[in-house]
Amino acid sequence: MKITKEDYAKLEGFIDKAIREIGVTKVQEYRMLELGDDIEKRFRWDLFYASKCKLGDGVGMQGDIDLYAYLNDTHIDTALKSVVDSRKDIAICVTYNMETKGTTLK
Repeated sequence: MKITKEDYAKLEGFIDKAIREIGVTKVQEYRMLELGDDIEKRFRWDLFYASKCKLGDGVGMQGDIDLYAYLNDTHIDTALKSVVDSRKDIAICVTYNMETKGTTLK
């Protein structure tokens, strides 16, 4: 990842705060809605937006974290994926039923 350890810790703090404010159960329920074409990416960014973290570029647009000074959206998404994947409390289990050819979310 290209994100600095300091900025990663800030990003992780914002995501943690959002999860605490929303509640683990509500976050899991939202994740199970399967919104968008890339469900997990949509979930990560929706959780980020819920965190109310402002991203800046360190020049003309100041933010809580000035990630756009050295990262693009792909790099930020990689960091978000790492933060979200590290949170086992919001993980969901998906099973595939061979008979019905459907998925079940737990």
